[in-house]
Amino acid sequence: TAIAARACVTTGALHHHFATKDELLFGVLDYLSERIVLQFRAFGSERYGDAMDLEVLLERLWTIYGSSQYWAIWEIIIGSRDDERLHERLVQHRERTMEALYQSWLRLNPKIPKLDDQMVEALELLLSCMRGLCLERFLKADEKYFSRQLKHLATIIAPLLLRR
Repeated sequence: TAIAARACVTTGALHHHFATKDELLFGVLDYLSERIVLQFRAFGSERYGDAMDLEVLLERLWTIYGSSQYWAIWEIIIGSRDDERLHERLVQHRERTMEALYQSWLRLNPKIPKLDDQMVEALELLLSCMRGLCLERFLKADEKYFSRQLKHLATIIAPLLLRR
């Protein structure tokens, strides 16, 4: 009932589209994962050969990771942590999403023929930090704080991601 209320739909409409909590979770995960990948792709198509501005990319990703939709994902994941079958599906979903992001990163950086371990770890660190900032929303609401954190993250991670 709380999920339906937050989504501004009736419980009947919610159950019509998502018969189970798992279907709802993966429906939202699919939607947000696709938005994240599309942000990477859109960012690349807008650059027109210019140098990458990592701060701009992080600000765009924050529109997803900082959203209440993404926060809801964590609430569902944490609430489902004892379900081994669901956990395995979540791990598989994360692996598919990360692979799509790796491919998008390569398209953003055509001079990089393939991702080495250091670049994969840097991308994973970037996204882990974004996820962690999402959880900071439980404690902070100041958008200036999050903006500063994203600028720091860009400064720290840029040497790892933007090396030539």
